Amino acid sequence: MTSPRQLPPKTIPIVWDESFKLPLQSTPSPLVKRILKKFTYRFYNEKACRKCENLADRHCETCDSCAAFKGSKATAKIVAAEDNPLKQEVLSVPSGARSRLRAMLADFGVRAEVTRVRPDKTRHKRTIRVIKELRDYQDEAIDAIFKSKRGVIQAPPRSGKTVIATAAICEIGFKALILAHQRDWLVQFRETFLGSDTQEKFTNAKEHQIGFARTLKDFDSYDVCLATFQQFMSKTGRAKLEAIRSKFPVIVVDEVHGTPALQSARVLSRFNSTYLIGLSGTPDRKMGDYVVAEDLVGPIIYNAKVKRLRPKVEIVNPPGKFELKSMGNADYTYLISKLENNTPRREFLVREIIRRAEAGHMVLVPLTRVNAILNYVRDINAEMGPKYALPFVGGMRKEQ
Repeated sequence: MTSPRQLPPKTIPIVWDESFKLPLQSTPSPLVKRILKKFTYRFYNEKACRKCENLADRHCETCDSCAAFKGSKATAKIVAAEDNPLKQEVLSVPSGARSRLRAMLADFGVRAEVTRVRPDKTRHKRTIRVIKELRDYQDEAIDAIFKSKRGVIQAPPRSGKTVIATAAICEIGFKALILAHQRDWLVQFRETFLGSDTQEKFTNAKEHQIGFARTLKDFDSYDVCLATFQQFMSKTGRAKLEAIRSKFPVIVVDEVHGTPALQSARVLSRFNSTYLIGLSGTPDRKMGDYVVAEDLVGPIIYNAKVKRLRPKVEIVNPPGKFELKSMGNADYTYLISKLENNTPRREFLVREIIRRAEAGHMVLVPLTRVNAILNYVRDINAEMGPKYALPFVGGMRKEQ
């Protein structure tokens, strides 16, 4: 049998748009089989598998029917001629896996002749500029985006991932799409661009330049479009996706570690862009299916090492004690209510809270009963002045 390295040198014409498309008639069948195998991922309950006598043979027929087998996902696939613009059968490989594909081609002694089908080069109708100063690590992250064009920015919560993406979009200057799984995350981007009652604006963008895009007209009119993955999952949504998939040279994916979900991965895999940037605080391959996101978007291109202050947890025991009678199944609720609404206890803790606040600390007091929270806020503010202490309870408006 001829080994892959003994195959004669061959040039494969590859078309690169939303993915790398290798014509089947030009690609050695052993290479096709290897790519399909390497880009198929199986997921297991590893704890259960370690006890299995068939572990050495994984994956086998026994695994298919085992409860410890969680299923598989493939990021490379064969696409029929009628389903792609090349009008021939192709092997589609995700564009985020560029380096892996290059290595596999080299291993087979194959040279690639890549034709890039670029997305539209639509610039912002009006230049959007950053009007705030960036931190050093945020500048470094933007440099990494310009250098790599595709990949993941890893940064811990509250370190400014939204700011990094916003500044990158401004500097690149091309029409951009920001994708997220939740609308609230997109609201944060809009407020970063435009500002709000609770946040200073970060750019000079105007309201007509950035917004939630729902119709094809919206996607055409905004310089920065905001959209959830979910709106592209229905039949009409898929048609909309096909109409806009090459309109955005810049695509940003917030919380990119959530894209391995089947429908989200299908949506993201259809977009053809020059820049594809994922944002995440937890891009962890140990999560199992994160490798799917890595294939679609690319590797981590920058990891922000940000020092964060850790809160100090104090347990303060008020003097004295009081007796509780048994309430049967309601013991826990009864206990909490009695503790949090006990007046001498509250008076002692209010003095301790004020003492720490006057020393320059921000103090967070965890309580469970709304009435107790309001009573603590009332007593602290009676001593220190209005709005010195603020409540945080469920059902509050964002401004509060």
